[in-house]
This record gives sequence, structure tokens and C-alpha cells, in this order.
Amino acid sequence: GSARPFTYFWITDSCPLTVKAVENKAPFEVLSLAGSIAGALQI
Repeated sequence: GSARPFTYFWITDSCPLTVKAVENKAPFEVLSLAGSIAGALQI
């Protein structure tokens, strides 16, 4: 098997500590929720 079974593993930035632990490490990609939250709050 492959040493890296996932090409990408997306997570959200809702937990800053998790983002800090995986940022710039494959296969993790961080999706920002800021735009969605701002849209929901209409700001």
C-alpha cells in the first residue's frame, strides 16, 4: 500500500489548534469558514 493513502484531506479552520498542528503538512488542506460565517451574519 501507499505510505500516503490520501491525496487531500480537507479540514475547516474552526479549530485553530488543529490547523496549527497540520498546516503546511500533506495531505491536509484547510478550508476557511470566514466567508460563510460573514455571509450568514450578513456582514
